[in-house]
Amino acid sequence: MKIGIFFIFSAVLISLSAPTYAAERFTLGPWDVQPYITTEMTYNDNIFQRENDVDGETYFTTTPGVRLDLPWDEHAVTLDYKLNIVHFLEMWNEDQQQNDIYLLYNFEFNKFSFRFSDRFYEDYGVPTGSERQDIDPYYANVANVNFGMEFNRLIFDIGYTNTIYEYHQVDSTGSQQEDELRITGYVRPFPKTKILFETNLTRKKYDNKNDGNADALELYIGADGKIAPKTTGIIKLGYQWWDYTESGNFKGDGVYVDLNHRFNDYNWLDMNIERREDANLYAEESYYTISKILLRYSRKMSWRLTGFLGGYYQLDEYPTRGSLTREDTVYNANLGFSYQFWEDLRFNAGYDFTKKISNSTNADYTANKVTWKYDLLF
Repeated sequence: MKIGIFFIFSAVLISLSAPTYAAERFTLGPWDVQPYITTEMTYNDNIFQRENDVDGETYFTTTPGVRLDLPWDEHAVTLDYKLNIVHFLEMWNEDQQQNDIYLLYNFEFNKFSFRFSDRFYEDYGVPTGSERQDIDPYYANVANVNFGMEFNRLIFDIGYTNTIYEYHQVDSTGSQQEDELRITGYVRPFPKTKILFETNLTRKKYDNKNDGNADALELYIGADGKIAPKTTGIIKLGYQWWDYTESGNFKGDGVYVDLNHRFNDYNWLDMNIERREDANLYAEESYYTISKILLRYSRKMSWRLTGFLGGYYQLDEYPTRGSLTREDTVYNANLGFSYQFWEDLRFNAGYDFTKKISNSTNADYTANKVTWKYDLLF
């Protein structure tokens, strides 16, 4: 039945979105305007990520939006608004209409740059591994200010980010505010490569989860740009200190690697490695350490068709509680393809398999997810 819905859904979308010419942006005064719409269908056979009493669900997400760009000498302004309309096939009482608005102002003059961005959006979390059978809606706002200066081969960058999550349920443990200050210095030994020195100061404060409140200091050294022939990206290695108000302290190494290696114009490999702290909203432990490696191989088989194959391995380590030190291991494999019907219509399909193994009670799960998506520019 669900496979039949997939095919009907695809046929309807193609028939409704088949223009005979390439769409182009239009202008509204000084603004360049680009309307768009994406339509996505997802089936997840274990939406609440449980070991037992598994629930599958099919849901549709339709996202109409419009993007406005204002080029203005050294200035640039972008305004992007979209509405995510989420419909659950069985949990219809959980249907969502989510606003998402993004504002960007960018200014560059000689060796000085200033960047401000703000994004307000609505989304939902899934209380995984619990007995709840509902979703947890919230809204979020992420504001970022960044100053940059360049002196010959020396570059300095100072950034501040304020992030707010506010859940609809008053007693939710997810409502929080995070402030982050970043100070980064770069030395450019080669035209396409920079050596970086980065300091991050972070403060997290939860409304209803005091043991998650924390102050952090992170120090990194690394490289940004062209890392090797045919390889570009960023590498950061360092150390991090986290001081939790009620849950003790954590200190350990921090890693962030994000690389793209292009074998040629038709084959490339993406790799991401990270080790960092993260909050835990739906379990007793307030935080855990993530160690993750992700690989994705992509091949462009024609100018229309691109396929990919990937996966990741993730180890989550929790602080010791009593005699138990919880560890979760997550294995993931995924594959899919993207087909460009023409310049303004793209189809994406993907399959995702995830298996989690834990030494904690009722934390194991296996999930399969299939996604079909269309992107259309008007």
